[in-house]
Amino acid sequence: MPFNNSHTNPDKKSSQTFPIVVIGRQFGCGGREIGRLIAKRLNAGYYDKTLLSKTAQSLGFDISIFDSADEKRPSWLRSLLSYSYGTESAGIEGLDIDNEGLYKLQSQVIRKLADEGPCVFVGRTADYILRDYPNMLSIFLHAPVDVRCSNIVKRKDTDSETHAASMARKMDNARQSFYSYYTNRKWGDAATYHLSFDTSRFTPEQIAETISAYFAQKLQSK
Repeated sequence: MPFNNSHTNPDKKSSQTFPIVVIGRQFGCGGREIGRLIAKRLNAGYYDKTLLSKTAQSLGFDISIFDSADEKRPSWLRSLLSYSYGTESAGIEGLDIDNEGLYKLQSQVIRKLADEGPCVFVGRTADYILRDYPNMLSIFLHAPVDVRCSNIVKRKDTDSETHAASMARKMDNARQSFYSYYTNRKWGDAATYHLSFDTSRFTPEQIAETISAYFAQKLQSK
């Protein structure tokens, strides 16, 4: 049964009782599928790279700029913005939008959504951004590379497991670089997260059920 959050509507972070889940993941672990399942069980909003689009739209930027910048280090963003606008920063209504500004804006969107109700975030260093939220649970998904390559081919990102392995390395390196730059934490290290799951040993349904049961028990203990 989905988590029932209809009776909670806190005004401050310190009084929050609704669930917030943040998912870190290796490429090819099924993070989006698992995130959606968890969100369904918790009656929560689900947010992944659409956060960048929401921010872009609110500021009048081309969505493609934010989509292209998804979980990339600032050095890459600086080149992109310089090429797109002829400058390393662009301002809208006095707001400085450079590579650091983009991250700050995304962080504001994440906090706003976390303040409004139950939510599940995939990536975007949301575990660090929401580290002071008492009801935030961070998890990391990993799996052996051969399993991830098989998943990548099955979802038709490529038709070659050799290419899938190359994609996995590239994406994992990009995510690690982005996460480490903004958080000064170790991406993928067990000590960084509350829970870690090997998705070759747990089904998406089992992971979603574990998370749902955790919050249900936490609510009953209060």
